[in-house]
Amino acid sequence: MAGLRDWWAGLSQREQILIGVLAFLLAAVALFYGVVRPLWVGSWDAETQYRQTALRATGVQARLDMLAKAPPAKAPPTSGPLSTLIGADAAERGFALESNVAAGNDMTTIALTGANPTAFMQWLLALEEQGVVVQQLSMQPVAQGNVAVRADLMRVQPQ
Repeated sequence: MAGLRDWWAGLSQREQILIGVLAFLLAAVALFYGVVRPLWVGSWDAETQYRQTALRATGVQARLDMLAKAPPAKAPPTSGPLSTLIGADAAERGFALESNVAAGNDMTTIALTGANPTAFMQWLLALEEQGVVVQQLSMQPVAQGNVAVRADLMRVQPQ
């Protein structure tokens, strides 16, 4: 420290002013690039992210409002042979049943080949909501990620 004081004292007043200005400018640049600019960029990124999130939330809310205003789903038909109802519902969803054999009024056995497994399982879930349960299910993979299905379905009466 004493060496620094001696060096400073050995400088002329003009050199001391120049080195003082240099130190001030160096401190200002270090403060700007070390503190101010990172905080500014972080604030800008946070604001951009907030705007994008708010835009997405608005879109989600609009979709929820549309769903709330949508008419209620039609009530599932409860009368008639189950095989007829299953055949009509399968055709409506784009499944081509190879066989649909009735076993009484409330049971049927279906078979189809080349069904998309995800769409088929969603259909089974929809049938379950209508009171039709799966008694037995057999799925075998076939070409192109599809499945061959054989299922025994039964209508259950609400209790």
